Amino acid sequence: MPSSSQAMESEQPPRWLEEVLQVHFQHLQLLQQQNQRIADLVSMLVEREKASTSAADVTLPAPRVDPYGDLVRDLPTFNYEGDEDETFNAWYTRYGPVIDDRGKALSDDRKRNLIVEKLDKATYKTYSEHVLPLKPQEIDLATTIDNLRKLFGPKRTLIRRRYEFLQSKCPPLNGAYVPYREYGNMIKRKFEDASMKDVDSDSLKCLVFLSGLTDPSHSETRLRLLNQLNRLKESDPAPLLDDFINECETFVTLRTDNRAIESKEVNAAYQRKTAKQDKKHPYSPNKGFRYRRQPRDHSLHSPSRNARSASPAKKHYRGQRDQELLRASSFFALCYRAYHRATSV
Repeated sequence: MPSSSQAMESEQPPRWLEEVLQVHFQHLQLLQQQNQRIADLVSMLVEREKASTSAADVTLPAPRVDPYGDLVRDLPTFNYEGDEDETFNAWYTRYGPVIDDRGKALSDDRKRNLIVEKLDKATYKTYSEHVLPLKPQEIDLATTIDNLRKLFGPKRTLIRRRYEFLQSKCPPLNGAYVPYREYGNMIKRKFEDASMKDVDSDSLKCLVFLSGLTDPSHSETRLRLLNQLNRLKESDPAPLLDDFINECETFVTLRTDNRAIESKEVNAAYQRKTAKQDKKHPYSPNKGFRYRRQPRDHSLHSPSRNARSASPAKKHYRGQRDQELLRASSFFALCYRAYHRATSV
């Protein structure tokens, strides 16, 4: 039987196993030390974060914003075509609120420069020449907007736009097209373009009176009334319907008097011409109590016979004579009109 010492030696682990266990134990210790260091670092970072948040707020620099450059990049260029949808008023009505909203930090001078920069080449050339001897950069924002609205507004006059508003008609209705919404939108647009909200009762009566003068016999009278309305300024009082009526009647009376004066002047000129011809060809008693044959006055014949018998030189002379008679009659009519006005006053 083996002895007790040999049995104890057989129960002890081998040498190499002890070495492995020892190395493994050292590794565990190193891991524990590393974990402890990581925990210390984490706690240190947490404490620093708490200290930074509890301290005074540190304002970070905000990202740089350039509203001027953003608006220059985003806003479309204004091109003037003269149509209702291409006027400066239409452009500024759409993009003016954008400039005011996104350009709150901009001064009025920079807003003015922004608007001038958004003009196309031809439009800027026209505007810069219009404001001479000043430069566009020397004019304030409000004046710049007002000048651009007047210079690049609709080519039609305000009277014409109001007249077209009163003459608005609805397109015909068919099975596939219902025009009422489009017609209503057109009425709204024309109402704003014609500034109908500023029309009082007297001006509306005058517009209706003017729109009714459609017959060709009223063309001259209509032109005078349109010219009178177009010359009115915003500060002038509104025209009255009675003023229109008096203007039309006075014009017709003056035109009738002018035609009568022209007729009398032509007759007087013809009589003077006949008297001169009688002096050139007097009565001759030396030929048996016979009159010398007088040259025939072709002006008494029909125009076609005159045209056949007259030479080009005579035609030219007659044309000059008629022009002189017309100028003389016009001068006499002006003198008579001035005398009539002076005596009436």
